[in-house]
Amino acid sequence: MALKAHVNFPIPANENVGTRILSHFSKLGYRLIDESSNKWTFERGNKAATFWRFDIRSYATTLTVRATSQEAGGLWVACDWEVWTFMTIATSADVSTLEAEGHQLESAFREPV
Repeated sequence: MALKAHVNFPIPANENVGTRILSHFSKLGYRLIDESSNKWTFERGNKAATFWRFDIRSYATTLTVRATSQEAGGLWVACDWEVWTFMTIATSADVSTLEAEGHQLESAFREPV
């Protein structure tokens, strides 16, 4: 089974989008596994964690972040998580934990460089 979560938000056009995305998610324990011009794929955790841990952040997770241009200017950032939960019960608090990571990225884009 997989738990899925999604967060998206607009940001002003910015030349260092990739740098901020990489920095933010690296600090949260994600490892970059693939990168293209407007898409970053990260992994965190491992499958065995579902047997002895109860923290969603330790479970095998794939995070895909995309930044696409908007017609009105600026960028639209979308973060999609897929967490391998095996037979572990996932709660709304688990989803909120992941969504909070996305909203923290949104806040980071609002801060001056």
